[in-house]
Amino acid sequence: GLTPETTFEGIPAEILQISEQAREAQAKIDELRDTRVPGEDHDAMHLGTAWSVLARRDREAIIQPPRPEVTPASEIRRRVQERTATHEPERA
Repeated sequence: GLTPETTFEGIPAEILQISEQAREAQAKIDELRDTRVPGEDHDAMHLGTAWSVLARRDREAIIQPPRPEVTPASEIRRRVQERTATHEPERA
């Protein structure tokens, strides 16, 4: 785990393996990105790249509506009112 004692230890083998697999996957993606769509006539030029629309890595943030205001149950409100009624405010 990440603790102050393990700060200067080497990178775990699992992390290195994941990193290598990510590099291999990116190399395959880069190779596929350059794939061309051939024209109907083999002597004609290609029609363009097979993957013309690539997923963007800089995605927008997910905007969520604000959480609804939670109203306390009537029993809780009653208890709070009882507490505030029985306690005197502190004097400064």
